[in-house]
Amino acid sequence: VWPWVALASANMDEVLEAGRRIQREVPDPALRRQLFGEISVLGGLRYNQVEIVDLLGRFHMFLSEEILRESVTIQMAEERGIEAGKLNEARNLMRLLLNQRFPGLLASARIDEITDLAKLEDLAAGVFAASKESEARAAIAKIR
Repeated sequence: VWPWVALASANMDEVLEAGRRIQREVPDPALRRQLFGEISVLGGLRYNQVEIVDLLGRFHMFLSEEILRESVTIQMAEERGIEAGKLNEARNLMRLLLNQRFPGLLASARIDEITDLAKLEDLAAGVFAASKESEARAAIAKIR
């Protein structure tokens, strides 16, 4: 619960007190690092970076990249970023494929509407199998 103080309607003194309680009451150093990492991540949603770094400095806590990576919040954000990157790359490859095989077919807007990687893969299979522009159009129209 202590890390959530950084997001609640608390001031920096209350966040600092939550940190002091973590230092006093959490004997496990790994758990203590994780909680400080979570305070940093959640506090970063509310406070600016300088305030959070100052706060962590008051705890004499060096917040390494490894500690941040242990945070569930950071892991979820990284997974979403990876998925978004895969989706964007698949869209770019789909546009390239269409431009090479069927230059007259303008489908960028439709490709941008597709938010499911599996659907883009289905579309790619349909476009690869198409021998005429009309078949590629049909493959694009089939994706919902």
